[in-house]
Amino acid sequence: MDFMNFTKENSTQLTVLQDIDSDNDQLFDHQEISYYLTNPNLNDTDADLLTDGEEILRYFTDPLQNDTDEDLLYDGAEILTFHTDPLQNDTDQDGFLDGEEIFTYSTNPAANDTDSDGCDDFSEVKFFATDPTILDCSPPYWDGGLVDIQANFRPGEPKFIPFSEKPKSSENMYSIPRLLYLYLCERIRNDRANTSINGSKSNFFYISALQRVSPVQILVIDAFNSTELEERVHGNTCVNILEETLESIFGSNSLSRNFSIIKYSVAENNRSWATAFEYAIAKGVDVISLSQVSSYGSIPFFDEISLCVNKYQIIFVSGTGNDNRGDPVINATNNLRYPATHPNTLVVGGVILNSQVTPSRWERWNEGIGAAGSNWGRAKIVYNNTEYFSAVELVADCHSRIAFSDYYGVSWAIPQVAAMAASILFQNLLLKPDDVRELLITSAIQITPSLYTYAEAPFNFEGWFEGWNPEVGYGMPNIEMALQLAATTYSP
Repeated sequence: MDFMNFTKENSTQLTVLQDIDSDNDQLFDHQEISYYLTNPNLNDTDADLLTDGEEILRYFTDPLQNDTDEDLLYDGAEILTFHTDPLQNDTDQDGFLDGEEIFTYSTNPAANDTDSDGCDDFSEVKFFATDPTILDCSPPYWDGGLVDIQANFRPGEPKFIPFSEKPKSSENMYSIPRLLYLYLCERIRNDRANTSINGSKSNFFYISALQRVSPVQILVIDAFNSTELEERVHGNTCVNILEETLESIFGSNSLSRNFSIIKYSVAENNRSWATAFEYAIAKGVDVISLSQVSSYGSIPFFDEISLCVNKYQIIFVSGTGNDNRGDPVINATNNLRYPATHPNTLVVGGVILNSQVTPSRWERWNEGIGAAGSNWGRAKIVYNNTEYFSAVELVADCHSRIAFSDYYGVSWAIPQVAAMAASILFQNLLLKPDDVRELLITSAIQITPSLYTYAEAPFNFEGWFEGWNPEVGYGMPNIEMALQLAATTYSP
């Protein structure tokens, strides 16, 4: 090297390694030492049944870690025995780690429905408490529109919800069918209720909490497309009252962000109510505000309304009407307007503030105050040989100054109560329609009857009718108190 003018002090010593493979693992010793950091004298450095060369050159696993995907299975066991993917900890994408399936649930980690009964393994174990290895589960049909949620999972549980779409914006955010959403809420309610005396819980559900991302949807069914101007204004006034009520509770900024008001038009002479209810289900609405009556005493669409409320848990708010039906003095009939007579609807009547008496008081409106009466009392309908009873439950201001100058009608009371019901649901998404109904009733402000009283109500739901009066129901809603109660309870 002297001819290149190198001196002893700045010369470099080079070490030349021979291309040898001491442990016969298809990797040269110098590669193992300098690059892969594996043991050149041990062909399976991590003892996972795969040689270092197989891991690097063929399977792309980590030769220094025996479980590359951390699924509780050695890489070699996944490839040679179980035929699962050593780079994917959930080969069949069913929510369980491959190792959990083998060691805990005895399921097939390469098939998400081990017993081929239509229910995936995860759902059988976490949802339905059925055996994922035998034919004992019938898969539900999830529908009712989509609800966006943020899910919080218990520590150690897989972050996975079947039957759902997972937006990329957050690993815990899902878009799920309404029926699945309602099912998850039910499981969380039950989970929180199952607290033992010492404070511990058994049978933990894998999701600890849900946060709803989608707005609460309120469907207003009215004659928006009618050729009659007054009919069109009627529906839009209902919408305006809804908006004003929500804004008064939460503020205008919250309205557009947390609530969605949807208009659905039915023709005046040929009202397609069944189609409207089908739309409500398909859209996944939470509250129906119905200020139009569908009939005079008959009971069409009984099953459709029952389906909306009982299966899809839609809060259905309807009114008593404006024609004194049920007034034993004026009309001597005993029928409310349908669908107010349906037992699953929240029945609303109208009152106005009578300033002609001292002190001023809320009372049933009549000729001397603004318009002709209303229909109070109770009603009985018979459907499929079963008797159902209904009665007015709440009253609200029926005086509209938004579109009609000094115009009165129960139509204006209904959207107020619908907005309050939506507000309660927004406050606590775990509440069912009957829960919301009871919160409104138990927190209502009683008002003094002004005309007459009936005998006791014909039915009683665990004290609901204590303090009830057939003229004014339980009184005026107290939304502040109802929201406070909603925030402190999971299910009344």
